[in-house]
Amino acid sequence: MTWVPMAPVLPGKPNHYSPGQATMQLDASLDAKPVQVVFDSGTTYTYLPRRLLTPLVHALSRSVSKSLKVVKDPALTSCWSRSGGFKSLDDLKKEFKSVMSLKFENGATMMLPPENYLVIIPNTGNACLGMLEMPNSNRILIGDITLRGQLVIYDNEKGQLGWIRLPCEAKSISAISRI
Repeated sequence: MTWVPMAPVLPGKPNHYSPGQATMQLDASLDAKPVQVVFDSGTTYTYLPRRLLTPLVHALSRSVSKSLKVVKDPALTSCWSRSGGFKSLDDLKKEFKSVMSLKFENGATMMLPPENYLVIIPNTGNACLGMLEMPNSNRILIGDITLRGQLVIYDNEKGQLGWIRLPCEAKSISAISRI
């Protein structure tokens, strides 16, 4: 379990479940300037400032399998298709190899494999980046897509956040024993 203190987003304001500032990486740093991160399990997608989203899309496009085609989707901005479509997370892992990470200023790191930043569109079988631009903002809002497969604990009494990746492929797990 990785524990970090909750960091105030703005002085004198509520914490909003922020683990603090982090840099985002996809095989290399996307921008060396740290940005405030907020966990929001009530939000479906993850939202990034444009200065991170644009280089992320370019880096991801360079890293994907050559067998994929860029396609348009009415809801999400960056999507790829393949022969036979994507049907499972295993399909994603075969075509997308890059692991994204958030490196926090306090030394903690959150690793984000493809299943934490991509979604499969059921009616088309396309794989789309589950991250969108948050206009006029300089923070990362981490939504459910990115928190998928993670046990996140919001400890308000101790003023800290914790997370651990769960082995979802196991039939039964004892997450509490690993904390």
